[in-house]
Amino acid sequence: MYFASMVAAWLTFAALGTTSLWVVWAAPVPTRVKVQRSLGPMCLLSVVVMLVWMQLAAGR
Repeated sequence: MYFASMVAAWLTFAALGTTSLWVVWAAPVPTRVKVQRSLGPMCLLSVVVMLVWMQLAAGR
């Protein structure tokens, strides 16, 4: 169960990352610059969420 939830977490974040990259490159240039500036905090937040999710999965 733990392994399955970990795989699901990785797949979810991979899908979100791919989608966000596609949105960034499809956006007009001013929007692209704004999004690129906010990517750092978004990546950090997603890593924290993933670690918390894995801890919760391990606790079950």
